Amino acid sequence: MVLVATRLAGGVSAQTVDTPSVLRAVASNGEVVTMPELAGLDCAGMSNALRRIDLSNYRGPDPVPEGHPDSLIFEYEDRLAAKYYLSCIVVKNRLENPEDAFSFGFDTQ
Repeated sequence: MVLVATRLAGGVSAQTVDTPSVLRAVASNGEVVTMPELAGLDCAGMSNALRRIDLSNYRGPDPVPEGHPDSLIFEYEDRLAAKYYLSCIVVKNRLENPEDAFSFGFDTQ
């Protein structure tokens, strides 16, 4: 895999995911995949980065084996998807007060 640019120091906000300082990789299909710093992305930025990766079609439906030229992109995508899920999906869908789920106890009603 060829790295086109390296990121410079500093965070990357959702609005600047395509700046020259963002890490980019050329996938084996020739597509350039941008990989902004995860710490600098909000939910919209993570969603946008996942969409861009998906649109690149850098891999087919088969899993990317270890050592594959695109494994760096795959590992980034995996970390990004996990962070997006935990930070944006789970948080949004969790109960305000989980005790409400058990308010009647376990007795038959």
